[in-house]
Amino acid sequence: MSSSEALVLPERMAQYVDAGRLRDNFHNHPESQRDLSGGQQLAVQEIRACLEQLPLFHYTDSGDFPGRFMERGILPSSRLSGCRTNTYGLDRHFGLDQFVFSSLYLRNAYHYGAKMLSIDPQLKIIDTMLVTPHDLNDTVHTAKTDPNNLSKEDCRKIDAYFDSMMFGADWLDILARQALDLFVEKMRTSRDEVEEGVEMALLPLGFDLCYGEWKHYGAIDPGNIVDTYDCSRDILENPCADDDVISMAWLPHGLVLSKYRLLDNGAVMSTWHDVLSSHDVEGVDVKALRQFWKRIGELALS
Repeated sequence: MSSSEALVLPERMAQYVDAGRLRDNFHNHPESQRDLSGGQQLAVQEIRACLEQLPLFHYTDSGDFPGRFMERGILPSSRLSGCRTNTYGLDRHFGLDQFVFSSLYLRNAYHYGAKMLSIDPQLKIIDTMLVTPHDLNDTVHTAKTDPNNLSKEDCRKIDAYFDSMMFGADWLDILARQALDLFVEKMRTSRDEVEEGVEMALLPLGFDLCYGEWKHYGAIDPGNIVDTYDCSRDILENPCADDDVISMAWLPHGLVLSKYRLLDNGAVMSTWHDVLSSHDVEGVDVKALRQFWKRIGELALS
């Protein structure tokens, strides 16, 4: 029996999903059912390997930062006392308060806190890491919905939420397929850029891609915290301040959120290509990245 088959989830969550159901949800996803050529399948595998190296980010407004996290790790809200959390009655009903939440990229992350913890990328593929496309609160109002008095519509939405849940390792396959589509579209619509080789070192995944809500069952150990960032002041001045932190972590793997980076001192718009042209960024081999995306293009068209 594999460790995923032995996965024991909170009781009320287990009424909706188990290891087998999580795998079924992946196979039932429209992306996983879409036929790909042999070359496209290889391209997806290579892009997935890049995505596997991207860190997850956990956001917090904790005053004791980063000290508490470096001592105790990142704790689920069920193990926190006297702290503001973003888990509510319906979350607790299903045991979601026993998970630590993170994301590859989170729109409006400053609502959760301006301090970021970068999490070991390898946690994305362990069997205690689950993903849904969206937060349960995006489906049902978790703070106002009484779990003991659910309407038929509430039940339908909750069913759909758990029908979308899968292992993080499987969600990477979904993201890789979507990233390949973005790359192919860029090849078709940006011929001038492709010919110049300007942007093909980096694929902008965009702000609208569904990166998923990642949830780790149980605490994340201090040893799995890779780095910490306090963007408090910057985020107040510019809601996208954390985007630079994320894109810098993505650069070595040929990915960024947007071709454009932050406004420099609120004045000059620059691109990540400008950054790589002007600075040596540790771990970024522009020539190798261009060769990588050239190979992806060849595979995608084969």
